[in-house]
Amino acid sequence: MNGSLKNGSTNGSHRNGSSKNGSATHHEEKLLLSRKRVAEAIAEQPWPKKPRILEKTDVSRWRLNDEDGRHRWVYVEDNQALKDWPQSYAEKYYLGLPLGLPDLPPPESPLDAATNGLTFFEKLQLDPGEWGCECGGPMFLLPGIVITWYVTKTPISTFHATEIKNYLFARADPELGGWGLHTEGESTAFGCTLSYTALRLLGVDAEDPIMVKARARLHQLGGATSSPHWAKWWLAVLGVASWDLVNPVPPELWLVPDWVPIAPWRWWIHIRQVYLPMSYIYSRRWSCEETDVTRQLKNELFVQQHASINWKAHRNDIATTDNYHPKTWSMHRVVFGAFMMDIIHATMFGHLADMAPDEIRLPLPCDDSLWAAPNPDSFRSVDSTWRMYGIKQISFLEGLKSALHCNPVKTHSFGRMIIMCGLLSVGWHLSHRDSQIKWLDRPTRTSEHDTWRRTILKAFDIWKESYDADIGLSETNLGESHGSANGPVQSPSVLYHFAHIALQVDIVTCQVFAGAKRLVNRKISTRDYSNAVARMRIWSSKASTRHAVLHAFKLLHRVLVGGARRGSGYPPLQDAWYSCRNEADPHRPWSLYYAALGIWSLVRALNGGQALPPYSGPYLSTATYLTRIANLSELTEETARGLGDGLPDLLRLLQASFEDAHAELLHEAAERLKTCRELMAGAGT
Repeated sequence: MNGSLKNGSTNGSHRNGSSKNGSATHHEEKLLLSRKRVAEAIAEQPWPKKPRILEKTDVSRWRLNDEDGRHRWVYVEDNQALKDWPQSYAEKYYLGLPLGLPDLPPPESPLDAATNGLTFFEKLQLDPGEWGCECGGPMFLLPGIVITWYVTKTPISTFHATEIKNYLFARADPELGGWGLHTEGESTAFGCTLSYTALRLLGVDAEDPIMVKARARLHQLGGATSSPHWAKWWLAVLGVASWDLVNPVPPELWLVPDWVPIAPWRWWIHIRQVYLPMSYIYSRRWSCEETDVTRQLKNELFVQQHASINWKAHRNDIATTDNYHPKTWSMHRVVFGAFMMDIIHATMFGHLADMAPDEIRLPLPCDDSLWAAPNPDSFRSVDSTWRMYGIKQISFLEGLKSALHCNPVKTHSFGRMIIMCGLLSVGWHLSHRDSQIKWLDRPTRTSEHDTWRRTILKAFDIWKESYDADIGLSETNLGESHGSANGPVQSPSVLYHFAHIALQVDIVTCQVFAGAKRLVNRKISTRDYSNAVARMRIWSSKASTRHAVLHAFKLLHRVLVGGARRGSGYPPLQDAWYSCRNEADPHRPWSLYYAALGIWSLVRALNGGQALPPYSGPYLSTATYLTRIANLSELTEETARGLGDGLPDLLRLLQASFEDAHAELLHEAAERLKTCRELMAGAGT
């Protein structure tokens, strides 16, 4: 028998008549129950008798009932009904019985071969006109049907139980024991968990030799907690495992519009049929009431004592045999990408950072050349090259600690960018800790504050020197050749200068100082503005502020003046130029806005908030203005007071570029820069 047998009536006297009407009536009664009452109705039903397992069934009594394309195997016990419903060629073919058809003539041409094929398949056509089919091969579908019958207290006929047992026994791995993902596959934790469970629910004894061997194989693979998500979900429905073992299947995901890139319909052709009901049941955390069999399964499927299992700790466990597509490296990249975006967005937009660096206890991801290796030989070649140069995979925390102690970290480009974001995250968290202590009216020691800040800034510089020396990225190259391999911010130099700026320049305070009316989903009041003005007066007098503003000039000079032409053989541009219309790095334009806003804030704060007098000296191009300041080794207070000369043209250049951008956020930045220019000229308040 094949595994596609579906449960049905064992009385074949009504092929499509009263049995169909009866099932329709039963279906209508179920529809009257609300979804809330379904579980209660199931619980109120008595448990059906356990099916009696036979050695085999009479295959000549099986019929394939076709109801509107829904195929159900029916075992006909009544002899008269058997005569009234003769077995079709299709049924005999599916059951492996002789068809009794004459041999087809040997083909003498391709047309003859096609004619023979059509003649054969014509005999397999079912009465309604279609052809039957089965999902042959996968071993994980049939157990789900059995579990569904069991938890809904649907009676399982002796004949179905017998043939399902025979089918699964015939598919057991003869050497290892247990079952695989597919009929011919090596036994896996997934296959063993589901098929073993199905057989026990059907009434097969746990001490049957095939079951003993399968159980030993399952325990060897780590038990049912090492099964993939589907097996864990079925065990939770059965009540054998806690729902804490199951990774979330949120039903809210189905509310995502179709145009969203992560809309479920984009994932898999069967996604709606499978995961929509799974997500609903998950949301209800519905489990079957405990029975003798499920109680026994709790002791049979796991390698630990059931009561001592920490279910949440095993959510992501998966046996090696089941890990067809290892996700470790992929997930590491996702985690680090999320971490980098988290801290970059926290500093760029004034949000809170959700991820702390000490919580990420993962090795740094492998190098992109290893990641993209087309074959094992290429992988080994690249790996040996990295080892020859002393570059090996290290943990994130190990690399971050080394960087904080101002030691170079030997890793690839992406790994170094992660380390820099880790340094930025440490600085962000320490800065916010100081702010919280100050808010509690507990003074912080200035020496301690300055010490950690100097340590972070020095670590930034050592990181940059090491990157330039080892990766080959000098000040003559922006590093865009690395592309998106570096993560959210593609250019190491941009990230380096941005980190220096972000440690001292608060984007929210600067925007309030520039007249923003609403930020971070909050309306800005007059009191908020007055507080920002007071803070900016203190801020503008600090040497650390001038250090950050100097790096703002270096960042702007690097992008606006150096650009892609630097070191390319083309003559230098006569003036600064930048277009974010086709910018590959979405963070770079906002970094420029951040830098320009920091410069403007310092200039306005040093001037006491008054309009600047018109510049009467010779005209300075933006390129000359940026180059003159960016080449300084230190920004003195005297030099800082003269930064207003050339600043309006810089703001105008960035405003024009942002107005031409696709992103609405940059249009908002353009409006803010326009306001800044007006305030400098005395046209705004």
